[in-house]
Amino acid sequence: MWDKGGVLAVAALSDGQWIAMGGEQKNITLWNATTCEKAIELEGHSNDVQSLEFSPDSVRVVSGLTDKTVIIWSTTTTTTTTGKCLLGPLKGHAKRIREAHFSLNGNKIASCDGHDIHDSIKCFSSSTGALLAEWKAHPDIITSITLSSNGKFMASTSHNRTVYLWDMTTLAHIGPTLQCGDEVYSVAISPAGSHLLSGGHDMKIHIWSLEGMVPRDGPATLGPLKGHTNSVWEAHFSPNGNKVTSCDGDDICIWNSHSGDLVIAVNAVFFAWTPDGQQLIAGCGDGSIKCIASSTGSLIADWKAHTNLVHSISVSPNCKFLACASPDKSVRLWAMMTSMQIGPPLQCPDRVYSVAISPDGTHLARGGRDSTVRIWRLEGMVSPSLFNDTP
Repeated sequence: MWDKGGVLAVAALSDGQWIAMGGEQKNITLWNATTCEKAIELEGHSNDVQSLEFSPDSVRVVSGLTDKTVIIWSTTTTTTTTGKCLLGPLKGHAKRIREAHFSLNGNKIASCDGHDIHDSIKCFSSSTGALLAEWKAHPDIITSITLSSNGKFMASTSHNRTVYLWDMTTLAHIGPTLQCGDEVYSVAISPAGSHLLSGGHDMKIHIWSLEGMVPRDGPATLGPLKGHTNSVWEAHFSPNGNKVTSCDGDDICIWNSHSGDLVIAVNAVFFAWTPDGQQLIAGCGDGSIKCIASSTGSLIADWKAHTNLVHSISVSPNCKFLACASPDKSVRLWAMMTSMQIGPPLQCPDRVYSVAISPDGTHLARGGRDSTVRIWRLEGMVSPSLFNDTP
């Protein structure tokens, strides 16, 4: 259990074996997700940890701090419970770090400090710590950066109504600036790397084609997709890239990413895709959960899950059960086929803001207002039949 102040950043290995947490206590703690035991303490931060990410090879963690620095840590140790600082603090940012990410091959770190008009994006060598590039791309606050799944591109967004693309090999700006109607808060690159999605204060979704982009012709764009009545805070591609989901805090919209057609709009505050992309699970303000077919927008199931709004949802890897969390101080498990609750509610001492099922489907983690993270072993809580076909 975490009991050292607010948790500001969480990262998990792709195999679900390790969870890293950091925040106001100025350390990073690595936990064994199977045994729920603390494995490694990464000490040496001088300020709060704002951002965490594991390297693609799982042997390093990069942390971004409020003291404007980036540190790279080793996560492999056999003789001590104290991890080793490999590089850093890497300096150069003028403000606290908003995000820090590894490139796909792990040889570069991209970070941004996103808090005023002097924001910058920097690219460091993850082996030497050398500053490879610095971009003062936006004349306003940087709100988000994201790397493509193949590691070749990076996108950045800003309050100045733009999205920029960057080549992570040459570190050059790609094509023209993508102009949006208002401040941009969210950006995503499709799994195939062929499209880019942006959403922001103009209450619209923009889908940009990245194929054949040249400065002379500019990128093809789909949209703006209109239908939201508030600022768009989140926008994501479905796992197969065929659909786009966007949320403005009151409503969730599913769009066809090729035609731009609205599949359905649902009054909900949170959403999660099933891993196979066949269903969208929507959490609603009245505490209900709706399961929606992504292809048709038809309602598959609808049930009352909490006594307060559904704040977070996580679906098991085999799509047979889900977990949801709420400010009603509980986490609940549900069977997807029957909409039946699995066991009693998992009671928590305060509001729960986030919930996650491990990639192997065997553990459940939650975080909330009580400044703690708890991990449950699902064996014995979930029927063995619901674990079948779990990777």
